[in-house]
Amino acid sequence: MPSKRLMVIDDEKGIQEILREVLTSKGYEVDIAGSGEEGLKRISEDFYNVAIIDVQLQDMTGIEVMEKIEEISPDTEVIIMTAYASVDTAIKAIKGKAFDYIAKPFKAEKLLDALNGAIHYQELKMQNRSMLEQITFLNDISNEMVKTFNIDTILNLVLSRTLEFFNIKSGAIYTKEDGEWILRRWNGVTDKFKNDFARLSPEHPIVREATDMQLTVLRKTNSNHGGAMWAAVPFLFGNNVMGILVLAGKGSEFLDEEDRRLLTIMGAQVGTILNNAMTFENIEATRSYLQNLVENTADAIITYDLKGCVIGWNPAATAIYGWEAEEAMGKTLVNVPQDRRGESKAMFDEVRNGGIVSNFETFRQNKEGRLVEVAITLSPLKDASERLIGYSCISRDLTTKKEVEKERIRSEVLEAQGRIRDVLIDVIPLLLKRKLPQEDKNEFILILSRKLEEALYDNYVREGEDTPDGIARSIAAVLNEMGGKFDYTIEDDIITICGYKCPWQNETRKNPVICMLTKSISARFAKRALGEVRVSQESTLANEDEKCLITIMRGDPVDS
Repeated sequence: MPSKRLMVIDDEKGIQEILREVLTSKGYEVDIAGSGEEGLKRISEDFYNVAIIDVQLQDMTGIEVMEKIEEISPDTEVIIMTAYASVDTAIKAIKGKAFDYIAKPFKAEKLLDALNGAIHYQELKMQNRSMLEQITFLNDISNEMVKTFNIDTILNLVLSRTLEFFNIKSGAIYTKEDGEWILRRWNGVTDKFKNDFARLSPEHPIVREATDMQLTVLRKTNSNHGGAMWAAVPFLFGNNVMGILVLAGKGSEFLDEEDRRLLTIMGAQVGTILNNAMTFENIEATRSYLQNLVENTADAIITYDLKGCVIGWNPAATAIYGWEAEEAMGKTLVNVPQDRRGESKAMFDEVRNGGIVSNFETFRQNKEGRLVEVAITLSPLKDASERLIGYSCISRDLTTKKEVEKERIRSEVLEAQGRIRDVLIDVIPLLLKRKLPQEDKNEFILILSRKLEEALYDNYVREGEDTPDGIARSIAAVLNEMGGKFDYTIEDDIITICGYKCPWQNETRKNPVICMLTKSISARFAKRALGEVRVSQESTLANEDEKCLITIMRGDPVDS
């Protein structure tokens, strides 16, 4: 502990020497001034713990010297000595904030007692002031930090205020990213420091000490960086280190025990606030993401309170249903048709009882009263206590989807009809030529039967028309594209398509055609439980030409 410094102001040489000898022997560092002016000059240049002043000096009174000391060095305590004790002088000394008033002659013990009391009082006063400054520092920095959730602003504030309060010129702050500690803020550090310590591994002494959750002053100097000593201050939240404040300084008094205690308290405050800021940042990112999702999704998102009143309405809801948000807000089931209100109530009841309605296809109405086919997903809205506070309804417009699906089906049906047309155009004329060998006819018949069956089945699965009328219309439409006029009749599920003129040599040659077409088509159709399909041909004489009648019958399903 350094010795206390005393200033003796007295114009009597004998008194000066006696006081020097007595006080020096007690370990005090003593300086002497023979006048008030000299004493004031030296006190203004350096700090003295106590000034011992004779009340009657040649150039001014001790009371005047005391009053000036109060102005230039308010922390210096004053003891007044006088050979002319009076009540008036004592009162002035006390009012002038002198610690004590001693009448000459006095014993050394009396002076030493007064001196010890003055120094003890001074230490208490400085400690109280230091504590007040520390409390003010912590309070001010906390008040500033809680005004923002911006992490960069918080880090800048902590670094600048800490360097200013502790009168330190160099410092930096690190935060953890991807397993390493990254230099985020710095002040008063060299370019070499920024390059060498831009990233710190978990094994670096600074990080290792800080992540042990204790403030450590690394007193081993580093010659590469000016021989500075470093202090690692962890920003703690529970058992987590949210950041590290690194301070650099020189000298044996760099961050004494009291300073470290204050920094430890500050580190805990900063850690808590950083955690709140990071949590807020994550919440904001999530909120922004969800808001962007709600505002830019093509699905209508409508939220309801427990009474079914609209409390949320996104832009897609406006696009699908026509109402602006301000028009829809507060209304009950604004887009639900009257004949669907019971259905909606059942959906709300399902969710209220713990269920979720997912992709329920139904109809809603727009502002113009037109029905819109939608898929509804209804889920609960709950508060932090898991209490139901409302409902979230997502409705997807199926109009476009249905139109696209319908167009796809139409395209595939046209493709299937095209395949029928191609088969009929290419095969039937060859089949009906008089001079075509029977084996070639049989081969063509086989090809025709398979292609025709596939096309008929495609027509069935695409349009769902497995009725005789659907099949007949499909084939007749293709035949009409060939330039002829083809009619069809349906009677007792027997389809007759006629109009294609074809000559036949004799009646017996119809049999292979009938058998092969029937066998091929029926076998594959039967597997799909469509029933047996029978094909027959008849010929009629007209102007020596025969008219070909293709008859397709759909019977009961058969085992495959």
